[in-house]
Amino acid sequence: MGFRPPTGPFPTEAQRRHIRRLTMHFADRCLDICLSLDCLNDLQLILQYENFILHSLVDGDQSYESWRKLGDLSSSLFALGYHQQLESNGPIPPFLKRLRQAVFASSYSTDKNVSIFLGRPPRISRKFCHFRQLSLDSYYSSEWSPDAKLDLFADARWAALCAILKEEIIVELFGEETLNTRIEKARNIRNSAELQWSSLPQHFRLEMPMKSYDRSAVELDLMLGIRLNHLHVLFLLHLALVQRVSEPDAQLYNVSVEMLGLVIEGVLFKDHIVHSGTSLTWKVVYYGLAAAGVICLSLLQRKASEHEMAATPKIFRDLGVLVAEIEYGTFVYKEDANYALLASATATMKNILDNLSRSRLDQRDLSGQLSETMVQPGPELDDSNWEPWGTGSLQDFETNFWLMLSEHPLTFNP
Repeated sequence: MGFRPPTGPFPTEAQRRHIRRLTMHFADRCLDICLSLDCLNDLQLILQYENFILHSLVDGDQSYESWRKLGDLSSSLFALGYHQQLESNGPIPPFLKRLRQAVFASSYSTDKNVSIFLGRPPRISRKFCHFRQLSLDSYYSSEWSPDAKLDLFADARWAALCAILKEEIIVELFGEETLNTRIEKARNIRNSAELQWSSLPQHFRLEMPMKSYDRSAVELDLMLGIRLNHLHVLFLLHLALVQRVSEPDAQLYNVSVEMLGLVIEGVLFKDHIVHSGTSLTWKVVYYGLAAAGVICLSLLQRKASEHEMAATPKIFRDLGVLVAEIEYGTFVYKEDANYALLASATATMKNILDNLSRSRLDQRDLSGQLSETMVQPGPELDDSNWEPWGTGSLQDFETNFWLMLSEHPLTFNP
């Protein structure tokens, strides 16, 4: 969906958009026929997963239809009993076992990621899933073979491992009122996250700029997704420990800076990667907007540490690149499903950048004209009572977040 060839049988975006919807319509009809037979099996489960992905690409990740399709997928997964036992009817061929592992892992991680993105309860609870089945002991272990192949199966396994930690954060940290208990639980989860990352084969890990790697376009995209998934676990971990969402601490800020930087690198490197696991638009919407939201809140704070101030020029550049890429439609069009969310976030980010840049220029001009003893403090906008978000609950970063952030006094343009 992210690649748009300049020529071909459908040269215009309107034609491509029409054929995508037509394809989705026929896919829906095909799935309806399968469901009407009332004969649930592995093939139908895979069709339901792919149908959900298709709806999320065409209708958008905020669409109710996409959300409903994900619910149908969860229901079929439970009906088949794969949340408890993959080999309920005796031994199965290795290829089928591997396929079921990947389908369950992908469904479980997708359920967590979409739920976090939309701020809704997950459907597939870890409490009712047997991850330590005899056939899954090695699959959900943090141990990897050094020569493991980097492919979609490995990506699905890693996403599930991260999703387990994300659910633990949601259940154990956001539901815990005692700060000391939260800190202790967070320390254990962080240790697990760091162990998982350090146990990954070296050729899975993205630890340098993408241009430094001599890897295929598919592998680069998978490495980017693997790193972003790990950072998102740390992001949620620190988000659960802040007292107020509107006042991110230094640790949450630093993780957000790294996560946004990776997303921007992916956007700028988009011609050299293939959307193998998740689309670039999803990476921007899910990881990029969450990181940008926290960074914007940090920029609006009255006080910033020296480390944060030193990093501000890079942050300004990254946010500016994100705004420009969305405004000029280099990877998403106005007619695309997630454009409304991206446009809303872009407008707020642009106002924040404009106001902060204008404020710095005004201060520089004023200091150049008057001596320090003659400078009088100017009127400040009162944002001391601005706290639109509650405490102790999981904060999503979709449309409502950016609408509320746009009401901050410092985001108004004169």
